[in-house]
Amino acid sequence: MKQSQSSARRERSARVADTTARLGSVHRFPSGPHPAAPPLIPTLEKLAAATNMPVSVQPNTPVDEAIALMLLHDYSQLPVLSGDRTVKGMVSWRSIGKAFAINRTGTEVRDFTEPRPKIRELSTPLINAVADVINHEVILVRDQAKQIVGLVTSTDLSVLLKDVAEAFLRIGEIEHYLRRLVAVHFSLDELRTTASRETGRVINGPGDLTFGEYIRLLQDPKRWARLKVRIAQGPAITRLEAVRKIRNHVMHFDEKALTVADRQVLSDTARFVATLASSVRDTHAKLKTAGT
Repeated sequence: MKQSQSSARRERSARVADTTARLGSVHRFPSGPHPAAPPLIPTLEKLAAATNMPVSVQPNTPVDEAIALMLLHDYSQLPVLSGDRTVKGMVSWRSIGKAFAINRTGTEVRDFTEPRPKIRELSTPLINAVADVINHEVILVRDQAKQIVGLVTSTDLSVLLKDVAEAFLRIGEIEHYLRRLVAVHFSLDELRTTASRETGRVINGPGDLTFGEYIRLLQDPKRWARLKVRIAQGPAITRLEAVRKIRNHVMHFDEKALTVADRQVLSDTARFVATLASSVRDTHAKLKTAGT
């Protein structure tokens, strides 16, 4: 009895060793330095204004020139710099107004300068930068070389929120209509065979598929034909691929990669898939009428 138990233990140990060796060969990393993984949390670098060198003035710049620059660019403040690294403060409509209110005299920017604002690195998490802007109205951004490379205001954050939120909602609308199409025309078994097996996900309905898997499902000409629409498959799939790429930028909160053309693509595609989904509704209505 003891001998058989010992033999069984040896067999188990051998199987474990064999499995460990095979897993090691699968997951062995190549030699040499590994590429840095992208940050999971969006940083200031994702914000266009954070890398758009701001218009600035020097302490000895005539205040009339600073006023002209703010009017010409529609800015409410300008950083006061000495070189490209040393921040002396900010000159703004508020600082000029305060000086005039207390009859402070002067002709140069230094006479109307407020204390320097918060300065943050490009690598600062965006959520932290948002808190700084809320508390201080404006922040300056510097790169690894400590040079000032951007200026972020509450207006910049509002534009970012509008653009990304609008894109996010459009993508949600597109996915909603795709789920309706898929739910009506394809079986659960088809959904499960379409899904990537490597992920080990459990697929219980269209909502469990990724956007790429929707595309993969509809790329099959026979499956596309089952939609029963007189719309060419090629341009439709090409457009969905474009949406998938835009979706990746939106989910990474990448304002720089989201263009005006991208937002138009999302708007047009939402209208297109809504039209496809309406064909499903019309088909159901006809079947219901025929049944009665």
